[in-house]
Order: sequence, then C-alpha cells, then structure tokens
Amino acid sequence: MVQSEANLTTASRSATITCTVEGNTVSASVTVSQPMTSDIQSDSLAIVDLSKVIGANPALGVEKNADGRVTALKFPGSNLSGSLPASIGRLTQLQYCDLSGNKLSGAIPAEIGNLTQLSYLDLSDNGFSGDAPSLSQLAKLLVLDMSLNKLTSLPALNANIPELEYLAFAGNQLTGSLPAGWSAYQKLIYIDVSNNAFTGDIPSSWSVLTSMKALHLYGNSLSNSIPAYISQFIHLQSLALNNNNLTGTIPPDLGSLPELQTLLLMQNRLTGEIPASLLGNLHWSEWESNVCPQQSGYGFSNCNSTRSAKTQATSLSDFGKSIKRSIRGLLL
Repeated sequence: MVQSEANLTTASRSATITCTVEGNTVSASVTVSQPMTSDIQSDSLAIVDLSKVIGANPALGVEKNADGRVTALKFPGSNLSGSLPASIGRLTQLQYCDLSGNKLSGAIPAEIGNLTQLSYLDLSDNGFSGDAPSLSQLAKLLVLDMSLNKLTSLPALNANIPELEYLAFAGNQLTGSLPAGWSAYQKLIYIDVSNNAFTGDIPSSWSVLTSMKALHLYGNSLSNSIPAYISQFIHLQSLALNNNNLTGTIPPDLGSLPELQTLLLMQNRLTGEIPASLLGNLHWSEWESNVCPQQSGYGFSNCNSTRSAKTQATSLSDFGKSIKRSIRGLLL
C-alpha cells in the first residue's frame, strides 16, 4: 500500500510515502520533494485537464502569448460536455474565454474568480446550475454572459469595473430584486435578465446608465411603474419590458428616443393613454401590437389592438448577439 499525504498542487511540496507489506512488519517512509511548477507548466496542466474532462481540443481553441502563457480559450459550439474543472483557475493570464453553446453542466467552479485578467467571459447556452461563483476580483471585464443556464443566483461583482459594457443572465432561475449596484457600471450598453423570476422595481439607481443601447427585462414579475428616466437614454435602440406586472402609465417622452427601433411593453398592467410621442413615431405601426395588449382588466383608452406581437424573443437575442459581436471585434 502506498499513501501520500500531499495534494497535487503547483507549489513546492513534500510528501511522505509509507509502504506496508501485508503479513510482515516491513515499512518504509520516504520524503519526496518537488520543485515549484512554472506558470507555463501550470497552464499546460490546466489545458490537459480541460482536454480530458470536457473534451476541449487544445489545437483548435487555445491561444498563447509570446511568453507561452494561455490568453484565450475559444470553444463556442464545440460539443464540450461534463463539468468545468477547477484547474481552469490556473490560467492566470487568461483574457478571453468563450465556452458558449456547449453541453457543460454542474457548478461553475469558484476558481474562475481567480482569473483577474479576464475581459471576456461567455458561458452562455450550457447547463451550468446552482449559485454563480464570486467574480469580485475581476476588474477588467467588458463582457459577462451567463445566459441560458440553470443558475439560481447572480455572481458577486467587483464594485469597480470601469469598462464593463455587457451583462447577460437571461433564461436562468434567478429570483429576488434587480441589482441596484449595477449603476456603478456606467459604460453598460446592454443588460439582459429576461425570462427569470425577478420581482420588485426597475432600480431607480439605473438612471445613470445613459449609454444603454438595449434593456431587456421581459418575462419576469417586475412591478410598479416604468421609470421616467428611460426617456433620457438617448442611445437606446431596444427596450423589452413585456410580460411583467408593471403598472401605471407609459412615460410621455418614451417615443421621442431618437434611436429606438424595438419596443415591447405588452402583457403588463399598464393603463391610461398611449402617449402622443409613440403614436406619432415612425415605428408606431410596428410597435402597436407589441404595446397595446395588456393583462386582462388593464389596457389603454386610445388603443384596442389585441394582435399578436410581431417581434419575438429570437430577434431580441439576435440584437444582443450583434452587440456582443461588435465588442468582440474590438478585442480580437
């Protein structure tokens, strides 16, 4: 029998190996020392793990810098499966990680929070479940996408991520209130938390997110009124608040947003009149069926349309992909 008291790590270590021969009293103890593993060796061990555990082919999706350190994992839609190994946390120079559109499952390892150089993290469209890990050490993120999984909590984020532009957690199992603290990320242009179970208000603190191009909050249980400050988001191109429990009237200046192309407000509890700014907008004929139908007992005095919505969730998803693609183009 051979026993080692040491765990396999990349640090310098020693281990005591005890050999016992059954039926005899012969035993021996040997101390084994191993020097510290280099960063490049550590990266190599992590890539070997990825290859063995989830089937990632290093020849196809791993990129390294001039020093031999791994800087990118590019495996979107690569038929990967299994649980993401904790050893991914060894890739301390990783800047770009796209594992979207695979069949990965289990918990997202906490060690991913050690990747402090990450600017792009896309784990969307997999089967990850449970609580999202803390990402509070990641201060260089531009894109964070964990949509279309089975996560039950949002990750803790660094309070200071000066360049963050894209946050997406659509299609998970998230509950509670929308994070007021996201107001700290004033370069955000895209938020998508659709098709979860969020409740409460759209945070008043988000009024500072004036760079927003797309705000997709549909398919939750949000309540109270549509914030008037959204009418000040002059770069907004897509607003999807449909299928919630929002009440009150539509902000009167919403239809004056110069770049607004997509507007979905149907199946809420909105009342009053459709504002003149919407009725006079060139897009009103497109928007009408996405605005007027409300929940039973609610609706607008100057709009009786009950037609089915023309704009579907797939087109909203395509809009998000387009924004993400444009950000990605600046990184690659």
